Amino acid sequence: MKSVRVTVPTVYRSIFIGDIHVPFHDHVAVKLLVEFLKWFQPQRIYLIGDVVDFYPLSRFDRDPARIGTLQIELDECVDLFTEIRDICPHAEMFFREGNHEKRLTRYLWQHDEIESLRCLDIKELLNLEELHIEHIEYNGHLDHYRSFLVEHGDLCRKHSGYTARAMMEKRQLSGICGHTHRLGAHYQTDHAGQKVWYENGCLCRLDPEYIVGKPNWQQGFTIAHNWENRFQVEQVPVMRGRIFCHGRLWEAVEEAKPEKQPLKLVVPDLDPVPKASSTPQESSTVQKKPAGRVPPRRSRQKGNNNALKPDPPQLPPDGDGEPGSRPGPLDGRGDGDDDFLSAD
Repeated sequence: MKSVRVTVPTVYRSIFIGDIHVPFHDHVAVKLLVEFLKWFQPQRIYLIGDVVDFYPLSRFDRDPARIGTLQIELDECVDLFTEIRDICPHAEMFFREGNHEKRLTRYLWQHDEIESLRCLDIKELLNLEELHIEHIEYNGHLDHYRSFLVEHGDLCRKHSGYTARAMMEKRQLSGICGHTHRLGAHYQTDHAGQKVWYENGCLCRLDPEYIVGKPNWQQGFTIAHNWENRFQVEQVPVMRGRIFCHGRLWEAVEEAKPEKQPLKLVVPDLDPVPKASSTPQESSTVQKKPAGRVPPRRSRQKGNNNALKPDPPQLPPDGDGEPGSRPGPLDGRGDGDDDFLSAD
């Protein structure tokens, strides 16, 4: 009977991400991925295609309002790559084109007069060299530890796992692909040993405008631990805004809204600024009179002179031009709603 030996080998952590379809990505799923990367800290990051959608270059029917959004797509994708590089500064990163990135190549082939411009190369558009991300063309294959193929995929079957089986039969090796937007796996044992192929899922929205009803898609990604030319693969689904992996839970929660502060009623001071006294004998004290009409000012009596009658008020004409109108708020006498300044 054989005994069991327990060792701790040197393990390399890898992660496979694909079918994000920026700008049609699920913001919650991508945020969960970013938080997961902070913890997982892989040594290798594989972006296996359809990361950017290139919607304006599609040959299918397009929304006219989105035709001029290509630069927005590219900017959002570069922002995502930059964030991943900042989180994992020492990881090897590989970007493999998918059929959506192939839209750019096909468009340039149809407009060969601009095809030679270096600024239109996808490596330049996505800042791959600046971010130290290795670029792999659509038709190129990426070996992951010799016997494990990494590619975007060019087959799509009806159900989860069916495409994995078809890809394994086509390649006759183990591997992983995207393209189907499904999570799945197919295992096979024959005279050559045991093989397995994985479908990688997606991180795009699950309500595309070009599909009626609910598509048979699953959000998620795949992680792997590699040692001595061997690998252990785990698929990580994103379900209802949650990721559970290795006993840890990442969950999208609503941000706490700040408590509403009680409204403060601010009453502005409507009292007019008192006028400066014209003579030293006059007082500048502001006296507030009670509400109501203010009687007209009378002339002072001097010595034995006969008392003068009150000055008749000079009233502006009202709407029909007749005298005797009620004083307005700005005629110096008030209408019951304004304070009255007195220099007496």
